[in-house]
Amino acid sequence: MNIFTQECSPCGQSANMLGIWFTNACNLNCSYCYIKKKSNETIDVDLAVELICRELAPNEIPLGVMFMGAESLTHFDELKEIVERVIAFESERRVVFFIATNGTLLTDEMKRWFEEYRDIVSLGLSYDGGDESQDMNRSNSGVHSVAVDKALSSVDPSTGAKEHLGVALRAALPAVYS
Repeated sequence: MNIFTQECSPCGQSANMLGIWFTNACNLNCSYCYIKKKSNETIDVDLAVELICRELAPNEIPLGVMFMGAESLTHFDELKEIVERVIAFESERRVVFFIATNGTLLTDEMKRWFEEYRDIVSLGLSYDGGDESQDMNRSNSGVHSVAVDKALSSVDPSTGAKEHLGVALRAALPAVYS
């Protein structure tokens, strides 16, 4: 698990960025995956909270936390706990979270949670192109186009209205053109 801090300037504002290698677990077997040995290992929740809060405490500028690794949603309960504990520590909400995902594990429960925290939590959905490219590069044929549909919209159960989650697409360009 690698943890690094760097300065960046998104939208013209200075912010600290903290990248956390969250897990080696994944539910797919993509042809271009850089993780040679997948496992169910994930970062310790207490350690992650401590590292994030340690970065927040002495700084006045916002902190962006990026959860990276194989498939972050394999450990959704741990992600949720980390975010909620950090928010309890940081009442001024000077922190935002970005979670990389293939989108195939999104459930209605997860979408409701992401909708609730959409002002501070964003999903980065990996995307290989059209359905044919998706299926060619991913082991679970046919599941990724469904994942994209799941990730791009959500239905509010109380009103039936469609709500949109904060989702960014991350394209694997070499895979798109292969």
